[in-house]
Amino acid sequence: IWLKIVRPMSMPWLATLVWAVIDNSARPTPLGSTLVPHTPLYWNRFYARSPDAHDWYQQNFSTLNKEIKPYVTSQSTVVDVGCGTSDIAAELAASGVKHVTAIDFSDVAVELTRVRTGQEVTVLKMDALEMPLEFGRRVFHVALDKGTLDTIALREGSEAAVSAFLLAVHGVLRLGGTFIHVSPVGPLIRMPQLRAYPPGGWDCSARVLSHRSDLRATVRAVLSDELGRIFMYTCNCREATGEVTLLRQAEAAETSVQPDQSRVDCEGAWGDWQECDSKCMTVRRFDVLNSARHGGQPCNVEDGTIEEQPCSGGSCGIIEQPAFGEGELNVGVACLGFWGPWSSCSDCSRTRHFAVINQAQDGGPRCVHEDGHSETESCCEV
Repeated sequence: IWLKIVRPMSMPWLATLVWAVIDNSARPTPLGSTLVPHTPLYWNRFYARSPDAHDWYQQNFSTLNKEIKPYVTSQSTVVDVGCGTSDIAAELAASGVKHVTAIDFSDVAVELTRVRTGQEVTVLKMDALEMPLEFGRRVFHVALDKGTLDTIALREGSEAAVSAFLLAVHGVLRLGGTFIHVSPVGPLIRMPQLRAYPPGGWDCSARVLSHRSDLRATVRAVLSDELGRIFMYTCNCREATGEVTLLRQAEAAETSVQPDQSRVDCEGAWGDWQECDSKCMTVRRFDVLNSARHGGQPCNVEDGTIEEQPCSGGSCGIIEQPAFGEGELNVGVACLGFWGPWSSCSDCSRTRHFAVINQAQDGGPRCVHEDGHSETESCCEV
């Protein structure tokens, strides 16, 4: 009765106790230790000490084959999630299943399994929670788990860890695929988790595989009669509640233009125009102050670009820029022209000519005078 009123997801100590009494060979570290069974370091040390093939809960291929066989064909894609050093993946491949993948986040377990399975099984180092990122969605027909979810439940914040694991498995399974989960955790705790993550995503049934009579009667009496049993959960993967809507929203978000907080656009500025030289020309330089990063917009002028134009002052005449009407926007390239110096006074008149350096382009403002236009004024003193 007491067990039923405690929130199942809030009992990492219970999961640790289950782990301790179900498989003595695991030798989990005491509660509060930094070396706990949900870290790669723990499992690297465990498998380095025990390199032989090990199947948790005394459930190997020979005992599970008849349970798995109805869901697996020779063409099925199968992933053994948290394979450790189990022979199940290798035995599946040997039985004729052509596409078997085994993953584990322990380097030692991965290397030992690769040696044991050869080329028949794809063995990858991977955190189970990252499967959708690594494999993509809807890849496998069958996902097998024997003990991985139980160790993940030992993490701090076990509710979030368990939900992340079940969502990851659901993400990589094809709709209509099968999740086969073997655990000492009974339906009282496990079924609510499967119903919740994701909502409506699993159609599950549970059956007892074996009974561990070697467990102390006091443990079974204090916790639950379920603790003495090994359960097999068979879950059909189906579309979760709201999954289509969520996927469409995610796809729309990916294709729409979203502000990227890490994006840095280029920033640059033109320096001041320099004094006129002897040829009535002046220059200025463009300097990039902040280069574009992370896909930001680059500057439209390269760093160090020199721009030259005719200049005014003294004998160099007067530069005349195009005039903009009220409300007119400078779109395109504006015309650039300048007046040449006045001629010497002759017969009480002098003349100057307008020269166009750059014609207007792409709809930019035109110069107020055509190239070669001349202007004459009186220069005689009265």
